[in-house]
Amino acid sequence: MHTARFSITNSTDMDALKEAVDELYELRDKYFMKHTIEKASEKKKAVADRLAQVLVKVAEVGGNADVAAQPKFLYLKGRAHNVATEASQEAEEALTKVIKLEPNHVAAWNELGENFWKKGDTAQARTCFASALKVESNKESLRSLSMLLRALPGTPLEKMSNIEESLIHAKAALKLDLADGQSWFVLGNAYLALFFSKMETVEHIRQALKAYKKAEEDKVQAANNPDLHQNRATVHQFQEDYALAIEGFQLAALLDPEWPEPKRSLTALQEKLAGIVSQIEAKGRVKAKKLAAYMSELEGMPAVDGTPAQEKYTPIAALEEGVNGGKAARITVVQIVGDETLPRTVLGIDAAGTWVCLTVYNVNADALKVDQMVVIPEPYYRVVKVDKVPIAGGAPGTYEFPSIRVDNPVTLHVNGLPLGEANLFKAEMRIESKSE
Repeated sequence: MHTARFSITNSTDMDALKEAVDELYELRDKYFMKHTIEKASEKKKAVADRLAQVLVKVAEVGGNADVAAQPKFLYLKGRAHNVATEASQEAEEALTKVIKLEPNHVAAWNELGENFWKKGDTAQARTCFASALKVESNKESLRSLSMLLRALPGTPLEKMSNIEESLIHAKAALKLDLADGQSWFVLGNAYLALFFSKMETVEHIRQALKAYKKAEEDKVQAANNPDLHQNRATVHQFQEDYALAIEGFQLAALLDPEWPEPKRSLTALQEKLAGIVSQIEAKGRVKAKKLAAYMSELEGMPAVDGTPAQEKYTPIAALEEGVNGGKAARITVVQIVGDETLPRTVLGIDAAGTWVCLTVYNVNADALKVDQMVVIPEPYYRVVKVDKVPIAGGAPGTYEFPSIRVDNPVTLHVNGLPLGEANLFKAEMRIESKSE
């Protein structure tokens, strides 16, 4: 009778502990379901305070030596410690004991893998996720493997192989639950990684944005994920959809006030736009005599095939929004914008003295230099117009300037010669996985 009574009490205590641990994760993962975005700065402390309460419960339930040795208790203990963003030795020890006692404990394998990953031991983490998948196919292990593979170092060929495998795992995870926003988010990141590693088709970009949109439909799991908004904003910036980029960086910063990356991205983008506008308004701070010389050379120098410049090249002011098929523009580079990071952004003028911002992707930093004459076949032209982000003491207004974007620099001619594949360099984009 005594043994039976102890078993009932033990089960009740264990159920109460499981409920407490589940509520801890619900607070962390679904914080904004019950709190406004203005309370974002309080989230970290709220989770830490709740963890402290749960650990008191862990100590109480584990006070009995028999209970403390049970796999169920050890798993709950390890899972509770694993809620933090840093690796936990307590979590590692508890979860390792679970695996030894129950080698087919899928959830424990996944938790242990996550803890190893936070510790920086990617090899052990990969082993854990793979071990879980040997027991059964599950979306948590598949998502984790997808993310981990993209983070692994290696040769370019190894990285490419890992990214391709990452996409396979992401698709498999989604197939298990098409309504899971987190799986959609991981799939979006996998498509982005594939695009920036191959640069073969913009379809991968479209697939990524589509996945992010589907992720956002999951109001519980993904809509308030700062990584989602940060990564999508980075894509918008790449596409020069600056208004959407600014909106995304702002939202990511609001959702996670302690995460510096969104604020850095927002500041850098604002400074870039402000710098472009300022340089164009100041005519590159170049003397009028030199600008006149640029214009004269552009106007007088015929095309390589001997066609007069006026017949061969379309003035910037005459370009239409979008792709200008069958036309070519020619400018001289007057200013380099920013540092030598990709993409390469320069300011130039045409023969009429019209300024334009030229952004060239997938090109070496030294491929375009000041004083060079650049021919752009079928230019993709648009007028960038973005409202300024309100800043304390700053005046409202708009960033506005003409822009040409070049994704395939092989088509460019510089000083009469094709740019050439030797100057190609594939852009890299940092895909954030702070809370993947």
